[in-house]
Amino acid sequence: MAITSAICNSFKQEILVGTHNFTASSGNTFKIALYTSSATLNKSTTAYSTSATTGANIWLEKKDITYLQEYVSSTESAKRGQPKYYAMFGGGTGESDTTSGRMMFAPVPDTTYKFRVHFNAAPALLENNDTNYISLNFPNGLLYCCLSEAYGFLKGPIDMLTLYENKYKQEVQKFANEQVGRRRRDDYTDGAVRIPVTSANP
Repeated sequence: MAITSAICNSFKQEILVGTHNFTASSGNTFKIALYTSSATLNKSTTAYSTSATTGANIWLEKKDITYLQEYVSSTESAKRGQPKYYAMFGGGTGESDTTSGRMMFAPVPDTTYKFRVHFNAAPALLENNDTNYISLNFPNGLLYCCLSEAYGFLKGPIDMLTLYENKYKQEVQKFANEQVGRRRRDDYTDGAVRIPVTSANP
């Protein structure tokens, strides 16, 4: 069992074709997994699997960069340890080493760790009879959105257009609450919300 220090071939190929979005505020969601030296990892590794690797695997929790800056009071050796949190910052304007954004870990690592990045890719476009995350998890919202857009060309009663638009807003609100419930966004993860979002009272 051994760990080879390298970037996975599959990840490098996906970077070249623009599969991943590293934009800090609207990009994909990335997760980090730590492995001990007893795991077997190399450039040919393509997916996280508890059955394919051995050793302790630890998931890091995503936080906002300001949270980590307060958490890490010092980088001296006595304050270092096994990382618990990570943050993405710097924005992602390109795919090179200097333009793809940065990651910060806390506490400051006390030794060399190997990590793997997991992410949520942007939904694919709908073509023919295909499905994506939006069509499977937000079907009513997608329906009312299409009805609102199409109804403007039908020149029907204005009250029907208002009905479709209100239905769409209701579905968006419910979908937003679900994402918050899944911890896709909160102040500790993504910082203070820059754009006010109206949410229903619990």
